[in-house]
Amino acid sequence: MDRRTALSAIGAACASGISPLVHAQAFPDRPVRIIVPFAAGSTPDVVARILAAKLTPKWGHQVVVDPKPGGNGLIAIAALKAAPSTGHDLLLASSSHLAVNPHLLRNVTYSVERDFVPISFVFHTPFFVVTSAAGPLQSMKSVIAAAKASPGKLNVGVPYLGSPPHLAVAMLEKATGTRMTIIPFKDGQQIYTAIASGEVDLSLATIGSTLPLVQAGKLKLIAIAAPTRLARQPDVPTVGEDGGPAGYDVNTWVGLVARSGAPQHAIQKISDDLAEVLRDPEVIQQFTRVGIEPESSSPAGMRARMTSDTAKYAEVIKRLGVSLE
Repeated sequence: MDRRTALSAIGAACASGISPLVHAQAFPDRPVRIIVPFAAGSTPDVVARILAAKLTPKWGHQVVVDPKPGGNGLIAIAALKAAPSTGHDLLLASSSHLAVNPHLLRNVTYSVERDFVPISFVFHTPFFVVTSAAGPLQSMKSVIAAAKASPGKLNVGVPYLGSPPHLAVAMLEKATGTRMTIIPFKDGQQIYTAIASGEVDLSLATIGSTLPLVQAGKLKLIAIAAPTRLARQPDVPTVGEDGGPAGYDVNTWVGLVARSGAPQHAIQKISDDLAEVLRDPEVIQQFTRVGIEPESSSPAGMRARMTSDTAKYAEVIKRLGVSLE
């Protein structure tokens, strides 16, 4: 292109009200993929499809959901690392992938700091302390008293060693000076059946996974591991209100990240548009239906939380001495 042609092109762009710089920074300019490290039909997969349905018309390009479960998220993470750094390939990652697994897995194939750019949180799920509705443990005060009276006697069911509920129990033990016995299960629902039957004393679990047995009168949510009560469960006190340590706050969160090197303007646009989508009353209702709380953030806010949670879980995992292949 000669100088005269180039100047003509710039003049035409300016005449149309669109500068060449803005045109070059248009995002997205092709379909966007959300990679999900969980199975199709899981809560994160459902959430990704809710977001895709809202973002597709907003962006004028199809947003596709690509579930890649397995390998503690390593399969999905490898897919993101193999994609171009344009911001058109995103990963819906959890706190386990971004704050826990780097310290828990023996053979980690990624660096959170080097390989990912945080965009925004999408949702979080608070943990509840769950016991048998018919059992003797009906408050945090009674749980802590029983744990102190007979160290190691209380049994706590967890999905696997090093799982978020296991780490949450470890933090509770440290905060209260107690010791409990951890019982790992292969399936989460087996934990709640065992609690209902009295084989296991308690667990920390999300409301979505326990609600059917709570509604059936088999389980009881005695406290929420959060600073404030949940609006949908106003009668369930916080751990601090119910005789436990003040400020005990444990939850799992899920957020969007892009591959390192993605353009800053793309990261900011995704973050801003996602915040708008998460304020949509229809989206809030859909999230509530599956037992999760919408949460958006700036890229910097997400990075700060990732950094603080990484340090917190690194200390807990080191103290427990657990690791996974």
